Amino acid sequence: MIMMFGIIQCPYCSNLQGFLAGSRTTACTACGRRIDTLKAQVAGPFNDQEEMRKKLWNLKSEKMTEPESNLKEQMILESAKTARNGVLNLSLISEMVLETIREDAKTGEMIFRELEDRGLLMKDVEEALSRLQYSGSIYSPSPGTYKAV
Repeated sequence: MIMMFGIIQCPYCSNLQGFLAGSRTTACTACGRRIDTLKAQVAGPFNDQEEMRKKLWNLKSEKMTEPESNLKEQMILESAKTARNGVLNLSLISEMVLETIREDAKTGEMIFRELEDRGLLMKDVEEALSRLQYSGSIYSPSPGTYKAV
């Protein structure tokens, strides 16, 4: 059985740490609170622990020098580029879609164009839109237009 690893950011204290991908929850090493791995910021998956450790070290080093929003964006894009079909990625891609349409309604074409410029595939964005609409996070005020709830 192949073990996969990821990097997660605690939503409570913003600590970055490694975790075993496929785990539903993990405990934050800094604050001790339980983190839902499907809802938190995740980068990965990584095939081996050493690869994950190197990326974690780089992210922590960058966190010291960059604003938090840039780190979050970098984690999302890195994760989306490394494994487009993983469960970890769909939640991150969905978050990028939500951020894109959070302020005002946008057509599917506008969303695809904006996220394609940021390195995402159209099929991934379509799946994220579909799941967000099914979950009730977004709705379609008119055909082909999306708006966050």
